Amino acid sequence: MQTSTNIIKWVVIAAFIIAAGVTTYLLFQLPSLLPLYSPALDISIVEQLNPLLYQVYVAVGATILLGLGVITVLISSQGQHSSQIAEFRMSEQQSIDSEEESREGKADEFYLGDAEELLSSNDAKETVFSKALSQVCEALEASQGAVYQIIEEEESKALELFATYAYHIPEGDTLSFRWGEGLVGQSAKEGKVFNIDSVPEGYIKIFSGLGKATPKHLLFLPMKEGEEVVGMLELSSFKQFQGNHVMALEQYFGKLALKLSNNDNVSLEAAKS
Repeated sequence: MQTSTNIIKWVVIAAFIIAAGVTTYLLFQLPSLLPLYSPALDISIVEQLNPLLYQVYVAVGATILLGLGVITVLISSQGQHSSQIAEFRMSEQQSIDSEEESREGKADEFYLGDAEELLSSNDAKETVFSKALSQVCEALEASQGAVYQIIEEEESKALELFATYAYHIPEGDTLSFRWGEGLVGQSAKEGKVFNIDSVPEGYIKIFSGLGKATPKHLLFLPMKEGEEVVGMLELSSFKQFQGNHVMALEQYFGKLALKLSNNDNVSLEAAKS
C-alpha cells in the first residue's frame, strides 16, 4: 500500500513539472502565435498587450515556483520522516539487543560452579550430578536437590531419581514418576520450568538437627539435549528462586545434559568432537 502511494505521488509531481514547462513555453511563444491564429491582429496590437502579458508571466511564474517549493518541502520532509523511521527501528533493535545482552549477563554473573570441569571428568554420572547438586545448592542456598533420569519403558517414559543433595529417602527405597505424573513428570512432559512460590504445608519436608519444616519454594527444571528432555532437576528452598537463578541453572545443567543423553561417561573433549 505504501509503495503504491509513493508511485502515485511521484507521477503527480512529474506531471506537474511537465505541465509547468509546457505552460511556460506557450506563454513566451504567445506574442508570436496570436497573429497566426487571428489575422485581424497585427504585431503592433500584440505589442500593446505586452504589459498585460508580463503580468500573466509573473503570476504564472510565481504559481509554478510556489508549486516547485511545495514539492521540494514534501520531498525533504519525506526524507526526514524515512530517516526518523530508520533511526527509530535502529534504536528499537539496539534496545532489544541490549535487553538480550542484559539477560545473558545476569545469567553469566551468577556463578553456580564449573560445569565443564565436571563434564570433562571421568566420574560416573551419579557422582557428577551429586557434585553438581552440591555446588548449586550451596550457591543458591537451596535446602534440597534431586536429579531424575529418563527411563524408557515399553510404551512410555518414566523419571527415576538417581542423584540427590540432602534428600531424605528411606534406605532401600527408590523414587520414580511416570511421564506426566506429579510436578516432576508434568514439567518434563511440557518441557517447561515450574517455579512454585507457594508450597502446600507438608508437601515436602526438610530434615535437620533442629527438626523438619516445609520449604516455601520449589523449582522443577527440564534438562535438555537440543529439544529433547533427558533429565529433570528439582530444588527446594526457603528462599525464592529469581529469574537469573533459573537462567544460570539452564546454562549449567544444559552442559551436564550430555552426561544423561549418552549411556557412557562422555567427556567434554568427546562431546565437542
